[in-house]
Amino acid sequence: MRKKRHNYTPEEKVIILKRHLIERVPISDLCDEYHLQPKIFYIWQQQFFENGASAFVRDTGRQKRAEEQRIQQLEDKRESARREIADMRSTLANLTSAGVMNARALDLGYERANMETAVYVVIPGYVGRQFQAAVVPAQPETEDTVILPAYQQSLWDWFFVNTFRTSTTGK
Repeated sequence: MRKKRHNYTPEEKVIILKRHLIERVPISDLCDEYHLQPKIFYIWQQQFFENGASAFVRDTGRQKRAEEQRIQQLEDKRESARREIADMRSTLANLTSAGVMNARALDLGYERANMETAVYVVIPGYVGRQFQAAVVPAQPETEDTVILPAYQQSLWDWFFVNTFRTSTTGK
């Protein structure tokens, strides 16, 4: 018949270990008295020494609550930041929409460009974008025919390249 197994509480384990460490009771006597295997006693002793620092920690419940509260505050702050970012993205999308931009331009006094009245600015050195046509319409060449330069980049690209090239080369 098998012996009934006894599960010792942490307090009981400490009492048994204390009897060996302080009262110098031999391990064999303690194992006989409490019906323990020596290996179990040594495991308890190892756990006791490995976790001994926890006996000197003060009020872990209060520290744990403070830590949980701090974690909750940080999570709330992160969620608030996420909502604020989403609101800002929504506002930016609204402000940069075509309808709002057109309305703002009209409010500022700008008018929609008319192809007949549009004025083009010629910037020396700016080549612009080059468009490739699959078929060039045949036109008779006359002396008053204006041949436009081949555009290879946008005005913004030209400005960006020339501005930074000037600033890095020291011109």
